This record gives sequence, C-alpha cells and structure tokens, in this order.
Amino acid sequence: MRTVPRPHCIACGSSGTELYKDLPDRLFSAPGTWTIKRCDNAQCETLWLDPAPAPEDLGEIYGDYFTHGKSDRKLSKAKRAYLETRYGAKPTGATDRLLAALFATRRRRKMEIDDQVFHLKRGSGPQRVLDVGCGSGDALWTLSELGWETVGVEFDAKAAEAARAKGLTVHVGDITEQNFADASFDAVTLSHVIEHLPDPHTTLRECHRILKPGGSLTMLTPNAGGLGHRIHKVDWMALDPPRHLNIYTVDSMKRLVADCGFANAEVTSSASGSDRIAMTSSAIKKAGHADLGAKPGFLVKRIARLQHALQAGLVKVNGKLGDQLVVKAWKT
Repeated sequence: MRTVPRPHCIACGSSGTELYKDLPDRLFSAPGTWTIKRCDNAQCETLWLDPAPAPEDLGEIYGDYFTHGKSDRKLSKAKRAYLETRYGAKPTGATDRLLAALFATRRRRKMEIDDQVFHLKRGSGPQRVLDVGCGSGDALWTLSELGWETVGVEFDAKAAEAARAKGLTVHVGDITEQNFADASFDAVTLSHVIEHLPDPHTTLRECHRILKPGGSLTMLTPNAGGLGHRIHKVDWMALDPPRHLNIYTVDSMKRLVADCGFANAEVTSSASGSDRIAMTSSAIKKAGHADLGAKPGFLVKRIARLQHALQAGLVKVNGKLGDQLVVKAWKT
C-alpha cells in the first residue's frame, strides 16, 4: 500500500510528536503498521497518522470493514414516544410523555437513540436532511419516521443498495460529486465519518454551501481528549489505524468548523458507546487485536458498564471528557 507523509496537523497546521508507533490494524486486516502523532499545539492536540494511506489506495483498508449494523426497522412504543416527544415537530399526549420519561431512565439506550437521530429537533413544515456516509441507512430511516425528507450519500455501493432497499434515496460517491443545489438542505449530518477523511475541509465547505441559512451541521466523531483515550492509551479502540486519519479534540474541532465557514458551533462530548469502546480496548490490550463479533465475558462487561457510568457522570462536570464529540454548527 502506498503512503503519503503528513507532517502537519490538519486542524491547526502545527508540527506533531510521535505518540504511538508500529501499530497494526487491530480490528480488521488492513496491511502495514502505522504511526500516530499528537499535535504540539496545546490548544489543539489532534491525533493523526503520519504517514497515512495514499488517498488513491484508501479502498484497500476497507476490504472487510463494516459500514453499519443491520436494523429491523421497528420502533418500540416507548422509543417512538421518546423520539416524538423530544425530537418531533408536534406536541405529544400525556401517555407518550410518560413513556418517553420512562425510556429516558435507560441512560445508555437514550444516548444511543439520541445519536441515531443526530440530536436533531425537527421544525414545523417540510425539513430536508442529508446524511453523509449514511451506510445502510438506519439513521435515515429513523429520521424519516419523524417526518424528515431524507437523502443519503455513501461511498460503499453495497451499503447504499441496502439503504435503497429500505425505500431511501441514497447517492453513491463523495458529497462533492453530487452537485446538490446551493442552500438545499435544512440539516447535514455525519456520524463517525469526519475522522476517515483525508481532506475534511473540502467536505465541510461543501456541507456549508448546500445548507440553507440557519441550517445545521451535526457530527459525531471520537474524542482524542476523552477519558477513554486517557485510560486505554495505545489500546484505545477508537485509534483504529489505518482508517482513522485524524482524531479531533473539542478545541481542534471548533477550529476546523470555523475554518470551513461556520460562524458559531457547539462542541461537547458524550459517553455514548464508551462501554463498547472499553470492552474492545480491553480485548486489544489482552490479545493485540479484537473480534468485534465476540461476546465479552461477564467481568469485562461489568467493568465496561462501570466505566460508562463514571464517564457519563464526569461529562456533566467536564464536558470534554466523553469518548465521543458531538458537534453542532450553523450556517448564518
């Protein structure tokens, strides 16, 4: 596989220092070993691969990669009530509000469903959303159930075909190849996509162009400054070399979206998924790799759940400690 040098941080342009080196692919079977640098700018601290796979060869590192999990396309009464109450455009009745409150007590499930709809509150009237890197369309399908007009873009043709089988409109390729009209979407979303992109600025500027004034950009991505990385260090699942080309922090993500035209942004973090990350990170530490389909042992699962609860509590005190960044930015 060909590689290209990347001596400077993509977020701020600073040089970096080697943090981890000679890392193989610990989750799938991409060839090679990889070095991860950390930005020397204390106000940034982005992580990145140097060298990285050449853009022309990126397909080689996704040979047996999963796009998204399968969905049964069903919403329980409680889940639907929660979604309609929190994110729907119309007021809900007392029964739905009660069911929603009960569902919200299941903190991990609540975090997962919040992510699945990108924390998007639907306004009145027609609302159009584009999901970049939509995979097999699970999130798009759920948003369509809330009344959104949905469109997806996906590199993987097989994943796009699976999304279309759900009745969704999904285009294959890069967002810049689609020629969407200026100001044609109310919202654009990217779930665990931005960390895979060798040129995030071009993608985000295109997102800005196609958003209507007042429209929102929402992104979910790993947090290099979170508690999970501090605990697991080199074994942290979300390092994911060689697929994760850049892993951002709260501060570096604010800089990135501002550089791409978004005048205001809220970048927080969440403990969502941190139990799964902890379990996989433990497997990497033990064996040097992890089987994502393996069932974790009882003790490993309990420890991971405790870490999730700890992280969820600490995020309320320090919003930078979650394993996942939640990015909300608007076009003025």
